[in-house]
Amino acid sequence: MSRPGLEALSKLLWPAARHPLLSAARALALGKDGLRLVRSQIRRRVEARLRAALFVLVLSLAGAGLALAGGVFLLMALWGVLAMRLGANAASLALGLALLCASLLPLALAARRATPRRHPRD
Repeated sequence: MSRPGLEALSKLLWPAARHPLLSAARALALGKDGLRLVRSQIRRRVEARLRAALFVLVLSLAGAGLALAGGVFLLMALWGVLAMRLGANAASLALGLALLCASLLPLALAARRATPRRHPRD
């Protein structure tokens, strides 16, 4: 090694050799500051993603509410048409059967998602 490299190294290591506990405390403090910075960055990212997820949830609930209201009006109109053609009792029976049969699809999808799947071994 050249002489200037040794001098720079000795200037760097000499205070650490003279006061090792103080140097270790400084190194720990620098490490803690770095961890604090990383922790705050992670917290900000998580908060931003949670805000975005909450916004999507609110929009989804609003859309579901509007869809429910639209579905109610659609069912009222459908019942009116069926009641004119089949009568009130037959219209209620036909609509009830159609809705019960239609409700099987989301229930089947939910049951399929809820059951654990076995993955083939590699």
